[in-house]
Amino acid sequence: MKQQVMTAPGNIIFREVQDHELNLLGTAMYRVEDWRESIDLVSQGRIQLKSLITHRLPFEEYEEAYHLIDRERDKAMKVMIDLEG
Repeated sequence: MKQQVMTAPGNIIFREVQDHELNLLGTAMYRVEDWRESIDLVSQGRIQLKSLITHRLPFEEYEEAYHLIDRERDKAMKVMIDLEG
């Protein structure tokens, strides 16, 4: 069984899937259990969400926010676009 995490759009050649009798299985990255555990950890104060937000930009600079994500992949953990200014 081969597993792969896609970081960009990929091309699937369905003829190959059919001819080789391959099975494709798509999944969501996170399960309901993951969300529940995350909510519990945050509510218990064991995870501080504020530290996860590395950048904040006003809505007027939304294009720069996306450029920042591309430019600083190793530093930008969560870039927030502030709709309220």
